[in-house]
Amino acid sequence: MEYILLETFVIVCDAMNLTKASEILCRTQPTITNRIKQLENQLGFELMIRNKGKRNIMLTGKGEEFLPIARQFVEFYTRINHLQKDSASHLSVSAIDSIGTTIIADIGRSFCEEESASSLSIKTYQTREAYELVRKRELDIAFVSEKIELPNITCEAVFQQKYYVVKPCAQPKDLKEIDPAELDVSHEVYHSWGQDFDAWHKMIWPGQRQPRIRVDSCTLLARFLRDETSWSIVQSGNIAMISRFIPLQRYRLSCETPVRICYMITNAYPDRRSVHLINRFRTALYHYVKTSPDNDYLAIG
Repeated sequence: MEYILLETFVIVCDAMNLTKASEILCRTQPTITNRIKQLENQLGFELMIRNKGKRNIMLTGKGEEFLPIARQFVEFYTRINHLQKDSASHLSVSAIDSIGTTIIADIGRSFCEEESASSLSIKTYQTREAYELVRKRELDIAFVSEKIELPNITCEAVFQQKYYVVKPCAQPKDLKEIDPAELDVSHEVYHSWGQDFDAWHKMIWPGQRQPRIRVDSCTLLARFLRDETSWSIVQSGNIAMISRFIPLQRYRLSCETPVRICYMITNAYPDRRSVHLINRFRTALYHYVKTSPDNDYLAIG
């Protein structure tokens, strides 16, 4: 009995709707219906009551009896796959630029060393695009900056970062404190870290002239921090990377600042062959966060 038929049946039962099930599996509704019919033919009894013109499903008595058995089969298939660790397995990961070039790159290197029989690809996608690709199962994992409630997507907050003011400095010293009133927004190299950050920035510097320079990557940001009059607000995990290009003095703002939360999203119904690698990458992530020097990344949960 094929795994894909059992998985389709379980997902249809969870969704209670053929249209929703087809969206979850990224397959046409006729394909879903055909799989259910194949399963019924193999079992020798009907699983669902078919009401013409209705998308919602109802189980037959036999279907209700078979559902917990199907769930067990799906779980057993997954466990067997964990033991096998198929050498052809591939993990596809995405992250927004500010996270991908730092923590995800580091985790990816250690992951490749430990999972030498598997392959890994890391790509850069913006948050909303990543959600869509995870939904379609074109990405196994994505790291994003925003939590969006979508069906079939599992979203967990994994770590957070603090914000600091940074300025070019020939001889940086230990962390200092600075008052927002001391900062001229016209000299800021502005990096938007999300809607919450933008709202906070407007509240702290109301009515001031907007920054002349806006960038959307830390690599660009480093190119515009040219002298000690220029400054930027950066999440903690990117400061070390930017410091490779130019020495930076780090400041803690004297006012209350928001934090930058990173979310990890996966499909609620991932490809069973990828479950082992997804869990391995998740474990590596939490280990990295908990052992991060200088509290660059603060674990959530």
